Amino acid sequence: MAKSILKYHPEINIYVLIVDEYRGYVNPKNEPFNIISIDNLNIKAFHSFCFKYNATELCCALKPYLFDHLIKNFSYQKIIYLDSDILVLDNLNETFKLLNKYSILVTPHIFTPYKNNHLRPNESILLKTGVYNLGFIAISNSLDGNNFISWWKNKLYTSCKQFINNGQYLDQLWGGFILSMFNNVKIIKDLTYNVAYWNLHERKINKIKGSYCVNNRPIKFFHFSGIKLEKIEKLSVNQNRYKLNDFKYLPNLFYYYQNLLIDNGYNQTIKWPYSYGYYDNNKKILAIENNVYYLLNKNIQNSFGNPFNASNKNSFYNWLHLKHKNNYFLTNLEHEMLNFYNTKSLHNFLSKNPKISFILFLKYFYLYLINLFKKK
Repeated sequence: MAKSILKYHPEINIYVLIVDEYRGYVNPKNEPFNIISIDNLNIKAFHSFCFKYNATELCCALKPYLFDHLIKNFSYQKIIYLDSDILVLDNLNETFKLLNKYSILVTPHIFTPYKNNHLRPNESILLKTGVYNLGFIAISNSLDGNNFISWWKNKLYTSCKQFINNGQYLDQLWGGFILSMFNNVKIIKDLTYNVAYWNLHERKINKIKGSYCVNNRPIKFFHFSGIKLEKIEKLSVNQNRYKLNDFKYLPNLFYYYQNLLIDNGYNQTIKWPYSYGYYDNNKKILAIENNVYYLLNKNIQNSFGNPFNASNKNSFYNWLHLKHKNNYFLTNLEHEMLNFYNTKSLHNFLSKNPKISFILFLKYFYLYLINLFKKK
């Protein structure tokens, strides 16, 4: 992503927020960008904040903190944010010019309805995930821009989960308030911006003089959301409307992007551990454990201290494995898990965690036998 920006804008400064412990893995001197570490952002209750969110949630929650850091520490007047899975394919001069007039720039997922709403994505899904795709957002150092950043920070500090069925989806759903709550907002209706799997139904991709285009105009940037290199023919794991070969020009663009990722160390970096995904005893933190912690009362959270610390007698890790006070047959983790998931979600979770599934099976089978003998 960074190199694609520098191809068209060698004059600008690029900052990458690394939401992990990168020391020993990344050498800043070898990178074409400036690195900002998560611990530079002065987040209150830092460990609690990092623990309650999974990797995707944490990255999204930190967007306004990054904007705030760049403005307060470097006094930048115009900032364009791009997700790491975006490839810039043309200059962004127009975007910078728009920030002379507007405080906030956003792009909607779609401009025209889908023909078949039984496929993914569809309008119903987008209502749950957000009208605007905030993989791109540009903000100026202005009163309205800073008011939005401050408001957005406060919301994402406590509410940036992927609880899609409970009205919470990362940072994007909050974006629905941008137009009504803040001034000087520009909805960019240029089809060459933020081209992705969700808007291919309304954008004809072609190639002119070596440039990938939408409706004969160069694409500003393509968003490879949901791409899996080992399943690249699916285009994105988040959709089932198309296959890559349904398009004439997209395969070459996707294979080009695939080669860029591999040439820049994808096969090595994908194996690196996520430091906020483990307790300090090297046990992996399950998604349900993030969610259980998030839903706990604030005072209970505070009683555990650093939730990554598993060695403390009163740690969150040890609490998870204690017997539940109202159901001694189950641990706190098992009890909260059964309460948290609906039937379908529980089935999906257990299918991915066979060890937990087997333990629960044994416990309920044991209960069944006890009840059976009582009846006799």
